[in-house]
Amino acid sequence: MYTSVRRLAFLALAPLAACGTNRSADSTSSVARPAATPTSGAARTWAANGDSVWVLTNHVKADKRAQFEEFFDAFWAAGQKPNTLDSATAKTFLHTRLLTPTAPDSDGTYTYYIIMDPIIRGANYDLGAAVDRLFPKPEAERLGKLLDSSMARPQEQRVVLQRLPR
Repeated sequence: MYTSVRRLAFLALAPLAACGTNRSADSTSSVARPAATPTSGAARTWAANGDSVWVLTNHVKADKRAQFEEFFDAFWAAGQKPNTLDSATAKTFLHTRLLTPTAPDSDGTYTYYIIMDPIIRGANYDLGAAVDRLFPKPEAERLGKLLDSSMARPQEQRVVLQRLPR
């Protein structure tokens, strides 16, 4: 079975989501997807002063960038389909974005950032569970292997607070 999807980032956040934000998420927002633009006309609510934001740093092997991006392109596209996820998990897509690198790091890897802004109180950030729900088992395993083999080293996680109002 694919191990990295189970270990990667989102899985540890069920407890962190409880400390998340001091306000509810806007369910009418659109998510910023890799290599795509948000749905036109949709407003997006960012973290307010004092809200928690989760930043995940992913160090990807130079020759595996396409695999990493394939995983997230498929994951984001599947997560956007209506009625595929419970409403709380679907909201996580609305407030999560993937930032892609413009150049390699000094060690030759490429750093991608996944930002949950804000962390949604009570949401399920278990990536493995979402992948299992969104894809048939053979495709989930294939995508998990793509993700697992793309990582140069373990993901780094930080919870930070929005300090200044926008």
